[in-house]
Amino acid sequence: MRSWLSCSLSLALASLPGCGGGEASNPFGTNPTATAAMTTSGSTGPAASSGSTDTSGAAPTTEATPTTGTSADTTGMTTTPVTTGVPGSCGDGVLDRGEECDDGNTDDADACTSLCTTARCGDGFVQAGETCDEVVATASCDGDCTAVQCGDGLTNTVAGEDCDDGNTVDDDGCSNACTGAKCGDGVVQPGVEACDDGNMVDDDGCSNACQIGPCAPSGQRAPFDTLASFTTTGDWKGNPCDNDEYTHGPGDTQCFGGIGESFVCSGPSTCVSHVGITTYWSEQICQGVWEVLCDGTVVAQLSTMNKVCNTSAMNGGCSVAFPQQICSTLELRAVEDGMFGAGSCCANAVPDSSIGSVSAW
Repeated sequence: MRSWLSCSLSLALASLPGCGGGEASNPFGTNPTATAAMTTSGSTGPAASSGSTDTSGAAPTTEATPTTGTSADTTGMTTTPVTTGVPGSCGDGVLDRGEECDDGNTDDADACTSLCTTARCGDGFVQAGETCDEVVATASCDGDCTAVQCGDGLTNTVAGEDCDDGNTVDDDGCSNACTGAKCGDGVVQPGVEACDDGNMVDDDGCSNACQIGPCAPSGQRAPFDTLASFTTTGDWKGNPCDNDEYTHGPGDTQCFGGIGESFVCSGPSTCVSHVGITTYWSEQICQGVWEVLCDGTVVAQLSTMNKVCNTSAMNGGCSVAFPQQICSTLELRAVEDGMFGAGSCCANAVPDSSIGSVSAW
């Protein structure tokens, strides 16, 4: 549009009277606006040369060329390094594309790992505040990067925990071993179980549903096989609890050295109504008398006076019956047997016998 207007105006001026071969004159006077428009109209490219030069004094302008890796600085201030936008080398101290951090080192124990990732639980590196880091929970490491411990409130099934309620209360549904409460675990759960004898014997006074039921002895030897304690002072202090047959030796025999001395056999709670023993035998039969205690309560007195008890505790004839009882411990305690004094085989005021085996049924 501007080019057409300029040409039209030039033709109009050229046709005015007085126009010769020289410069045309305008009879209407000079119009600065029109002159400026004519001068500046046209394309933005270089103007046609007329032999004249620009005398306006304005300095020519040029476009700045950006440099890679730095921002242009036209004020003379120091430039700041920035990311190049391309993958770099982890550990060079420059945060490049794909890096979460870059602290200029390869120390995996600080806040930025040697992979240029921010340190976190599960990255496989043990940092401050972590005792382990195995990426996922294992038998030795919890998911929060701490060592497995029952009672820490974190249930680690890989480590064999059924539950972990963060406390050491044993009867609240989650045991101190981090196993779920169940009948037969030996811990009574209030409001749920009336009893829990730690076994699955249904006729021992505590049923398999952990409810109190009738005590019915099975007739089988009860597994009171553990020597729980003893106060005997004789030469041999073996374990007579774990066998039924007659034995006489330091590994199996309890030798009594005084009245009131005893030993205790323990095992799972079982309904029993008999206890039998075997004792040392010699030609001078001079046995003894023992009280039988079930869970600390005297239930019978067993005498072996003038008896040979060197076959079987259950079948040897040296036993005693009592009303059926649910027991978890059996104690044999030496008491006065009336066989002391000069001329007897028990001249000293001590029991003269040793117990080599015990059975309850």
